Amino acid sequence: MATSPAYLRPIPDLSLARKRKDNYREYPLNTKLERNREALVDIGLYGIAGQSYYSRPNRATGDPLPGVAPEVFVRQSVAERLAAINYELQQSEEVARLLGGHVELYVDEGWRSTATQTQLYEKTFPTFLRKQNPDWTEAAVLKRRDQLIANPSSSVRHQRHTRQVQQ
Repeated sequence: MATSPAYLRPIPDLSLARKRKDNYREYPLNTKLERNREALVDIGLYGIAGQSYYSRPNRATGDPLPGVAPEVFVRQSVAERLAAINYELQQSEEVARLLGGHVELYVDEGWRSTATQTQLYEKTFPTFLRKQNPDWTEAAVLKRRDQLIANPSSSVRHQRHTRQVQQ
């Protein structure tokens, strides 16, 4: 019996998978992995289109967030994999047929500086949530914020690349 293509199959119930991700921010990072020592690179150097979401007008901040550069930075191995995927997407006649033309990746976000993460966590997200939900208590605003964005003080171990950005 032949199986149908993935895009024709119904989306399965994901409630168990969502439950497994509860408290994912509590999982320790394995900082000994080689990939955690990779330099960050600008995806534009790999032929991938993109611009940092918060460097331009957007739904959360309205205006661009001051000090956010438009370049998107990711680990070098991630940029290489994205470039390979991008190439395949651009060359695929099947993808072009299904989507009505050739496509390419567009990346909205990658690594964020501690300053940007702090601004988003302490001011931008709470302000946005209060505006969208004026009847929420402050506790509800902060609870939802913590579900949407990492506390920069709890993600310091993610910020080790600050000095390794390659342009």
